[in-house]
Amino acid sequence: MACDSDIVCEMCGQNFETRRKWKHHVRFHHNDRTFACKLCDKTWKNKTLLSIHIARDHCEPAQCEHCPKMFRNKENLKRHISTMHTENDKKPHICDICGKGFASSQHLINHRRIHTKDKLFYCRVCSYSCVVQVNRDKHERNVHKFFQDDQVKVGTEK
Repeated sequence: MACDSDIVCEMCGQNFETRRKWKHHVRFHHNDRTFACKLCDKTWKNKTLLSIHIARDHCEPAQCEHCPKMFRNKENLKRHISTMHTENDKKPHICDICGKGFASSQHLINHRRIHTKDKLFYCRVCSYSCVVQVNRDKHERNVHKFFQDDQVKVGTEK
């Protein structure tokens, strides 16, 4: 069995002191997988380099041309426009029951629960139930004076 100092990369011949450093080297330098930037045509060897690229090249504040909202980067602005300022029939996910359009498939799945009466989220104090967790949390904050985290705070009910 070879000792740690004898670890050699079979692809390029570089020597490594530890298996951990060798594994990192192989993953970083000899991995065929790439990570594509959604904002431009560039690709990167790993998620860290992609994140650095996005922060450096795409994270300038961007203002919506339809409303006064500002966004940290162009990707968030694009998501906002797709969700808030795109006509229903132009959105990629359309409800087959009522025709309402959604920017994401998850939003369509949540919306369809309205039609099926599939209310999965129940108030932890009263009998209120709803389709989306955000609405349950908002109900608990407004009606029962709970805070924003998931733990129910003892409060006075209205």
